[in-house]
Amino acid sequence: VRRDALAKILRAAANATGRNRLLVVGSQAILGHFDESELPAEATLSTEVDLVIEDDKGRDALESINGTVGEFSEFHTQAGVYAEGVSIEVVTFPKGWASRLSSWELKSSRPDTPRFPAPEDTAASKLVRGDLRDIQFVTALVRNGNIPLEKLKHAVEGLPLTEPELNIIRGRVRAVKAGSSKR
Repeated sequence: VRRDALAKILRAAANATGRNRLLVVGSQAILGHFDESELPAEATLSTEVDLVIEDDKGRDALESINGTVGEFSEFHTQAGVYAEGVSIEVVTFPKGWASRLSSWELKSSRPDTPRFPAPEDTAASKLVRGDLRDIQFVTALVRNGNIPLEKLKHAVEGLPLTEPELNIIRGRVRAVKAGSSKR
């Protein structure tokens, strides 16, 4: 996904739900901090944007996102990208992540006022998920200099996990470090 496509998704999701505070989670949250020209190719390969509606108690807005701008929707067919409405409960972020949220002022995404987790919080979350693509994504960001390894390590230590679970994530950080040092 490119920033212009993300803005289009955000605008469509805000219009579909009638809500203008969307939280972008998952890999494409990195676009809240960097233009695609500053990112490695691996960081923008996904055609899916995961969106959380912060005040969606009944999950009606999530269903609206999935139906209007979701996978296989008319929007997806025309734009080639889509959104998936997700619940914040399916994402694991480090402690204090909400205090590190940022936004952008792209007029092309209005009426949405998107919020994005800090890059290291997004990366730590992706390491919890642990899919090979997630590890490759984080490795590429560290190798490219978008996320300093020390910030990633600090974020991982703030994850609300048990010690055995944290040890698994620390192993993934070692894999990221090894992979990011190869050119």
